[in-house]
Amino acid sequence: MNQNVWQTDIQDWTKVEPESATFYISQAESRLKETTDTYNLTSTRTENYLVLITAIMTGAIGYMFTGENPYLQAVSAFALIPTIIAICFLAKNLIQFTVYTVGDEPNAIYTSEFVDMYSGKQQYLNLVYYTMRALQYKIDANHITNKKRINNNANARRALLYIVAAFFVGIIYQYALGYQLVWCLPN
Repeated sequence: MNQNVWQTDIQDWTKVEPESATFYISQAESRLKETTDTYNLTSTRTENYLVLITAIMTGAIGYMFTGENPYLQAVSAFALIPTIIAICFLAKNLIQFTVYTVGDEPNAIYTSEFVDMYSGKQQYLNLVYYTMRALQYKIDANHITNKKRINNNANARRALLYIVAAFFVGIIYQYALGYQLVWCLPN
């Protein structure tokens, strides 16, 4: 485990009662579970955004090449830019992220450090101390991962909002080419 991990300020571990230690660990495990739930929520949101963006991109590309309305063709072309940007942010959420869950591998805790070197209450307290440090490390690492993933989703949402701007850019583009839009024609 990384040596830059949180350290407790408890001076006398012999004062920690087993019931208190169990309570501390259960609270830390609850907090860790919350961070894994957040990870799962961001994964679901990423998947939902990808479905929406894929549909928008497919429609835009299709209309660009087969559509007959020059205005909508221009809008489709301009809508591709924010769509591609959104895909880039969401792709970052699809790469491998490490998410830590409750529990430790037996090879991390069933070692001589906890079994051979100590006995009785001291053995238990050392194991509790290790577990609390490991849980805090996992919680901190999950917070960092979740923050990155939440930011990627937020940036993808912002990029999708710029698709609305494509309608206005399409109007300007069409006007610059000399087209008159339907709602601008005289009676």
